[in-house]
Amino acid sequence: MAYVRKLLTLSLASVSLAFLAVVVPALGLAGCAQGFDLDYLPPGSNPPPADTGVPQPDTGLPPMMCGETLCSGICCPGDVCVGNPMLDPNNCGFCGNVCGAGLVCANGSCACQIPGQIQCDGLCIDVQNNNANCGFCGNMCTGDNTCSDGMCRCPGSNLTACGAECVDTATDNDNCGVCGTTCSGPTSCRGGVCACPVAGESACGDVCKNLQTDNTNCGRCDMTCDAPTTCNSGTCRCPIAGEAVCNGACVPTMTDNNNCGTCDNVCPSGTACMGGTCRCPNAGEVVCNGTCVNTMTDGNNCGMCGEACAGLANTCCSGTCADTGSSTSHCGGCGMACVATRANGCTSGSCTCAGMEQCPATGGFLGPPTCRASGLLGTGAVSCN
Repeated sequence: MAYVRKLLTLSLASVSLAFLAVVVPALGLAGCAQGFDLDYLPPGSNPPPADTGVPQPDTGLPPMMCGETLCSGICCPGDVCVGNPMLDPNNCGFCGNVCGAGLVCANGSCACQIPGQIQCDGLCIDVQNNNANCGFCGNMCTGDNTCSDGMCRCPGSNLTACGAECVDTATDNDNCGVCGTTCSGPTSCRGGVCACPVAGESACGDVCKNLQTDNTNCGRCDMTCDAPTTCNSGTCRCPIAGEAVCNGACVPTMTDNNNCGTCDNVCPSGTACMGGTCRCPNAGEVVCNGTCVNTMTDGNNCGMCGEACAGLANTCCSGTCADTGSSTSHCGGCGMACVATRANGCTSGSCTCAGMEQCPATGGFLGPPTCRASGLLGTGAVSCN
């Protein structure tokens, strides 16, 4: 209420002065003997602020009375007029908001003077490289980490932050390859992988084994090779190349007559296992009904198994059934051919001269007869020998 009374008093005083300023000159009373002073102020009122000639910034606030003073800013306790709270470091934005050391008042807020810094607990901090406030206030880099570009990092390029520690994940047994991977048993961290100390070995329980040659861990842990096999290149095999396990024994299936090619494949009598196949021992022979025969000469298997020679053509010659009594190619026996220039027929197994004269055999000649054209014998023109 006191503030309202003061405002009304000043308003009335202003109206009275304005009235006198207009009326007195009109009445010709200026400078009258009464000595009326136009600069007169009512008792107890404050004079208006002196005009310094310096324009004040526009705070956007309507003028108000602060005590007995017209204030264009804000009125703070104790009737203190703050002309521009947007820039006043002692009353920044509102009364009593004092900006701390190193801070300035900008747009009604206390801010750091150096670009890039922010306030953390009232202090200006560069959060790009501050270990206690890395990236943002309160983010502390612990252990071996340091703040770089607003992130907690390890000092070395080959180190990785695992919790508060900086470790080399290529060799650290507790953080092998990635944080938290622990190498156990006989292994150690080598190149970021938990491995046995000897190249080529693998961890099987608490021991390192070579899975390529270990008979109790062949190819994988706990894979045991039964006798008579041994571990070879990670597989249980017979010790001699080409052998296979048949009925608990290593046998050469390429040559074993009882396990020819595969286990329990028995070769028939007369045959032998050669190259994993049951074959006859003599060249040109084949197995027919469990017996080795030559299909080029066998009358029961002529040319192929089961092809029997019968009747007059009962002789197998070069895989073909022939009648040796009449065949000019096999006259009297396989391969006994009657040559046309010497004999042109076969009768009862003998070459004959059909329609021609036959020269008598001379000089013990036992082969086919020699034939000549009829009527030439005894002429002396051509000899029979």
